[in-house]
Amino acid sequence: MAVSGTSSKRWLRPPRMRTLATDEGERHASWLELFFDLVIVVAIAQLAHLFALHPSWHGALLAGGLFVAVFLAWQGFTAYADRFDTDDLPFRLATFAQMLALLALALQVRDVATGSHAGFASAFAVLRAILVALYMRAYRHAPQARPLILRYASAYAVSVVLWLISALLPAWWSAVIWPVALLLDLSMPPLNTRLHRSIPTDPAHLPERFGLFTIIVLGELVVTVGIGAMEATWNTGTVAVAMAGFGIAACLWWIYFERLTGQELPRSAGPIVTFAYAHLPLLAALMFVAGGVSVLVRSHRGAEALAGAWALCGGVAIFLAALNIAHAQLVAAPMRQVFRVRWLAAIAMLVIPLPAQTPITVTAVTFAVLVVLLAYEAVTCGPVEHAESKRLVE
Repeated sequence: MAVSGTSSKRWLRPPRMRTLATDEGERHASWLELFFDLVIVVAIAQLAHLFALHPSWHGALLAGGLFVAVFLAWQGFTAYADRFDTDDLPFRLATFAQMLALLALALQVRDVATGSHAGFASAFAVLRAILVALYMRAYRHAPQARPLILRYASAYAVSVVLWLISALLPAWWSAVIWPVALLLDLSMPPLNTRLHRSIPTDPAHLPERFGLFTIIVLGELVVTVGIGAMEATWNTGTVAVAMAGFGIAACLWWIYFERLTGQELPRSAGPIVTFAYAHLPLLAALMFVAGGVSVLVRSHRGAEALAGAWALCGGVAIFLAALNIAHAQLVAAPMRQVFRVRWLAAIAMLVIPLPAQTPITVTAVTFAVLVVLLAYEAVTCGPVEHAESKRLVE
């Protein structure tokens, strides 16, 4: 009987405010969170491929808009899990259901491009409905968080209704209803910063989660380089563009994580919200970098190559600008000189596609600028002593 009671408690643990508990210790992403992130891989791959198939301003707007929905789907799960994850049976089942809905959403990306919007809208409505159910469970068991839970659950319930309505209406209505639904979701954290002070997020867990999302998008860039090189006609130009594309991915990883590892956010709500929302353009930019490299690997001249060049260089520029905003929120932010040089590098990126350059030139010059930026940061700030190194020394 004792074993049965222990098992019951293991599988039915009511939600509680983990970020207010004093016995949590250092918290890291759970295995379930990492499993959930695998579905994001599919979504990002679909979005990057969408732009690669439609390298135009219309394709960029469509891929960017759909990325906002994917980002909010991931953010909704992450924010809830950060505060209330107890890893019991109901939470696991709800997470698996969200993964299925997100997978369905990802598989509908190409259909949206052809005018079939109902499947994407229905999948997002299911995602938000599951999250509403989780919040209502937390409302019962975490009374200190009820003011925040009520606002989020109410907004997400309205979002469910909006997405379902859009699924029933003609496709052109989605251009009106979807932005309203997305803006509603986006408005919740900044409109509730006062409540976030008393119902905080974890200052170390949240940066780690966004770092993992960044790894996923960078991974898509690496996959894009490999698949693009495999599908293209092999020649010196293709190999050079592919190698430069991989070098760009490595530089972006280094720039992002070198100053992030082991860092925490302050417990005040403003920097946390700013850090989170800076990752929306940052991650979207990385997605376009992946799409741009994919286009440049297979296109040597013409409008497609120019679109790929702008996606790559513009993506890197936005990435550096957003990274400055995100890193500025950390407790131990990089030196001001680093921020200034990153801004200069971002401006330089916008100049690269202006001349009639070949894909080899565009990718090689982009890679060279990033290498110079990395070298400057290394000389100015020196290497960061990561937590793993400290433990080994001790």
